[in-house]
Amino acid sequence: MNILGLLNNLKNLIEKGKPVPFSNMVMVDEKKLISLIEEIEKNFPVEFEKAKNVLKEKEEIITEARERAKKIIEDVEDDKKKMILESEIVVEAKEKADEIIKEAQEEAEKIKKEGEDFVRDLLSKIDDYLIRARKIIEEGINNLMED
Repeated sequence: MNILGLLNNLKNLIEKGKPVPFSNMVMVDEKKLISLIEEIEKNFPVEFEKAKNVLKEKEEIITEARERAKKIIEDVEDDKKKMILESEIVVEAKEKADEIIKEAQEEAEKIKKEGEDFVRDLLSKIDDYLIRARKIIEEGINNLMED
């Protein structure tokens, strides 16, 4: 089960706890609570590993984009040299080569930005989930300690 499902189970366990008379506390099954917390702890490394994989993929995408851009630039440079040697319209050949280089650079920058945005959003979501999980765990601990 994923972290969100486990946290939802933890929340449900607390919400279904039996009220303690004359207080705002509830009683929960200690074994179930501990079991859920242990399951969450086991799954945290999985979520972190997923985040690391996303970062690795981002770097691979950026590297691939740079390599593609470099290859495109090299191809353009080769084409440009051939055009200069073979063509009477040197100005037009230079403009086309520059345009292709610019497009390649823009494409590489776009891919890099999309990768960074994706990773930023994912890490932000993971951070939110972790904050909520910590809050629920602290509430559960506080409730247990107040009993």
